[in-house]
Parts: sequence; C-alpha cells; structure tokens
Amino acid sequence: MRYSGLGRIALTAAFLTSAAYPAIAGDWSGVYVGGGLSFRENTVAFPNGTDRVTIDDSTPPGIGHFEKVPDLEHKGNTIGGHVLAGYLFQKDRFVFGAEADYEFGPSFSVDRSPGIPTCANPPIVSPGNFSCIGLSTFFEDVKTLGHVRGVVGVELTPTVLAFAAGGLAIGKSPELIGASAGGFVADPPDSPLVGAATVTRRGLGETIYGYSIGGGLQVKVGHGFMLRGEYLYDKYKGQKIAVGGAGFGGTIGEVTINSFSSPGNRVDYSSHAVRLSAIYQFWGNDEPVEEPAYLAQSDWSGVYFGGGLSMNRHEVGFPDATNFLNMSNTDTGGSLSVTPSNEFEGDSTGGHLVAGYAHQFGRVVLGAEGDLEFGNSFSRERDPGGPECLTQPINFVELGVGHFECVGTKLFFSEVKTLGHARLTAGYEITPALLGFVAGGLAVGKSPDRYGASVFGAVAVPPNAPLVGAATVTRSGLSKTVYGYSIGGGLVLKASEHLRLRTEYLYDKYKSVDIAVGGAGFGGTLGNIQTNSFVSPGSKVDLSSHTVRLSVIYQF
Repeated sequence: MRYSGLGRIALTAAFLTSAAYPAIAGDWSGVYVGGGLSFRENTVAFPNGTDRVTIDDSTPPGIGHFEKVPDLEHKGNTIGGHVLAGYLFQKDRFVFGAEADYEFGPSFSVDRSPGIPTCANPPIVSPGNFSCIGLSTFFEDVKTLGHVRGVVGVELTPTVLAFAAGGLAIGKSPELIGASAGGFVADPPDSPLVGAATVTRRGLGETIYGYSIGGGLQVKVGHGFMLRGEYLYDKYKGQKIAVGGAGFGGTIGEVTINSFSSPGNRVDYSSHAVRLSAIYQFWGNDEPVEEPAYLAQSDWSGVYFGGGLSMNRHEVGFPDATNFLNMSNTDTGGSLSVTPSNEFEGDSTGGHLVAGYAHQFGRVVLGAEGDLEFGNSFSRERDPGGPECLTQPINFVELGVGHFECVGTKLFFSEVKTLGHARLTAGYEITPALLGFVAGGLAVGKSPDRYGASVFGAVAVPPNAPLVGAATVTRSGLSKTVYGYSIGGGLVLKASEHLRLRTEYLYDKYKSVDIAVGGAGFGGTLGNIQTNSFVSPGSKVDLSSHTVRLSVIYQF
C-alpha cells in the first residue's frame, strides 16, 4: 500500500490550474491548531532474523527435500487520530513554518499463535509420513507517537497552499518480541515426533526516533478555518534486541526435520500514512487582497471528471458456515470446545476515476455520477499446510495430561473486489466555496472465484499410534458480478475556478451470493481422547465494504 500517488495527482492538478491565474497575495502567516484522522500502514521487519524449515526423506528410491524460508516482514493497517499545532510565516508566495503533532489510536501487533503456527509445509511431504512444521515471529504494541517538522510551502492560489514537510518522527518500539516453532511428524511404525517451543522477551518498549518526510495541500474555507490532506513516510532507526530463538527438529524413521525461528538482533519500523486535518489559524488573514470571482460565485453546475485514492475495508461473512472443534477426555470427563469466527475483514488501497454532472437550484445541487474502482481487493488464501492450531499443543486444564493435540480449521477465498458505482447526488452549498453532499445508488463488485475449507490435526496419546490427517475442499469458477446499494457523503471544496477537492465516505452492501462448496472434517477416538472437527463455508456469502476516498476533480 502506497499513498504517495494522491499527493502527486493533487499537486500536479493544482499547479496546472493555478498557472492560468494572476499572482494574488494571500496571507498564511499565524499560529494554528488542529486535528483529524490518520490512516497508516505499518511495517515491522526483522532483517537479521532466522525463519527456516527443512525436511528430508531418505526413503528409497531417492531423497525427498522440502525447504521454506517464511517472510520476516509484517505489514498491517491502523486508523487513529492526531492533534497538531504550528506557526507559518509568508514571504511573497512562499510560506515557511514549523509544527508538532501527537498521534493517538491503536498500536500494531502480530499475536502469537495459540499452538503450533500455520504449517510451513504441506501436511504430507512424501508417502508414508505426516508432517506439519510451523514457525512464526510475533510482537506487541508498535505505534507512531508524533512528529516535529519544518514546513515549506508555495501559495498556488489565495486559498490553496502546497507544502512539503520534514523532520523528526517519534515512535514506540515493540513491548514484546518473540518466536515460536513447533511440529508433529508421524512416520509409522515409529512413535511420533512432537513438540513446540516459544521464546519471548518483554520490557523492550522504548521511545524510538527517525525521520519523517511528506507533503500535501492546505485549503482555506473561511473565518480562520482550513482543511488539509497530506502524505507522510516515517522511518525509524533500527532497534537492537536480544531475544533468542525457538527450534523444533529431529529424526524419525526416514524423515529428518530441522526448523528454527528467531527475530535476530534488530527490529526495523517504518510507516506510510495519509492524514486528513481540520485546522484553525489565529491572527491570520484569510481574506485575500483581491478575492477571485470563483470564491464569491455560486456555481456548482456542469460536467466534471477526476480521480484519486480509495482506502477500503472489506467485510466477508459466511452466515451459514459450520466451523467447530470439540474434544473430550472419556476418563476424566473433561472437554474442550472452540468455535472460530466466520466473519473476516481486510484492508486495501487503490484508486478510482469518477465522472458526472451536477446542476444547481438556489443553494441545492443535484446530480448523477459514475465511477470505476481499481486495485481494491481482499483475499484470504489457503495455507500451504494446515491452519493454525485452535488449541495449545498440550492442554493441561480442559483435557488433562498425557496427550498432545493440534487441530486447526480454516475458511478461505480468493479476491473480492469493488468495481464501481452509479449514484445520484444531492448537495447543499454551505458557502460559495464549500459544498456538503450525500450520495446513493448502485454498487458493483466481484465475488470470489474460489471458496474452500481446510482442516488438519494431530493427536498423540501414548502408547497408541497417533491420529493424524488433513483434508481440504475447494470449488473454483464461482466468480460473478454482484450488485448492491451504496450510500455515503462528504465535502467538496473549490480550490480554483475549475479545480475541486473532495473527501467522502461510502458504505457498500451487496446482495448475498449463493455458493455450494461442501466441507472438510477431522476426528476420531485415540485412547481416552475423542476429537470431532468440521469446517464448511455453507451455502451463502455476504459482502460489504467501508471506503474513504480522496478525489481531485476538474469541473467544466
């Protein structure tokens, strides 16, 4: 996900538009305060980490070999807020200043798996054995705290300022860092090789520093108030850590396993962000020396087109799904029941193109428009081996001692997409330069082409032979164009005679899609442990999305 494209579009359009107008001096000098929303993509990487699994099978006639090196870079999105304060000084059309801000909201974490992490290998490497080896690195509570930056800008029009900013970024490093490794290998008639290990270290959280660069547009809306849209990239100095690692391995029959996971000795943190701010400036003069005619005229009628950035949160739900794990100890009467969620969320960032027509009646503006979305998709792929364990590898509480179990279920699907909209709009002119609007109409999307369910498990109760297995069911060719309704609203700001800046929110809800996929199960009785698990997506899938869009629009 990269947010810099919107900045390039907005700045280019503003420069081209403002070039047609004479230089009219505005006044951007003064102290200001403000706040708003921050949409951030966080990246946490362990550049010196180790995360590797190798499996060799020497069963004649040859040697089977499997090797995988998982990715040690973790990405995730957060939505929070910020407050800011600063001072600007204007010299001719150039503006200079300094500002500081404080960020608040959720931190970014990648949690430890409850048992063995997701299998890094297919459940069966070669005939005659069953193996599931999982590795993961994890961490808690990484976040951006704030910035201290210098600002340099140029007045494009009396009401539009383009600026670049750079300076100090302040953040918080992970409070906890760790690594997990675990596995289960059965190669009859030998006893199974089982185990899991985790290493963690707490108390690592500290204030970290780095640099921040970015830029954006700031627009006057009158009476000291301004709106700002900007992009920031923050990069922090790598933090030295000492955590250690976790391993699982050994030889059973003809199969030799070697796996190890460690975060290494350094963690790097960086982020890309888009921020939307409302600002109030003290002691400034927001009335230009010569007010352009477009700021005084009520003129929102005409054909328009444009485009910009779309930030989506997709929601995929399986209301008729079956997804459970039940285990019991027939000797003690202890039992364990797990019911995973069948609703999933995922973020994506893409773009959109929009075109429409609006006509003004007094202070009311009515219109119609259509748009195309691109790059906005969400998928939940099948794991290479099996899902993460739903239980701890050794359950001492519910089921008692003397056994090992790792059972996982998972629903998965390919890409779900937003394709576009056809909407009617209704707006109200707040000022000649600011329009508030609502919009509603048709949402068009694409449902997943593939759905499936997978389950795997391993249960060992000595001296019995282990109960092991894995199953997956998939069905492809189910993609179709889906329709639903879209509602939303936002603000449109005149930045010049023809240039409009728009920010809006959309909610899209599609008609449920009928599917027929089937399901996968794992279970049986081993010694005193009974296991029953099953997962199926059911007969229906629900699709919806929340979207924030930033647009640059040219109106004829």
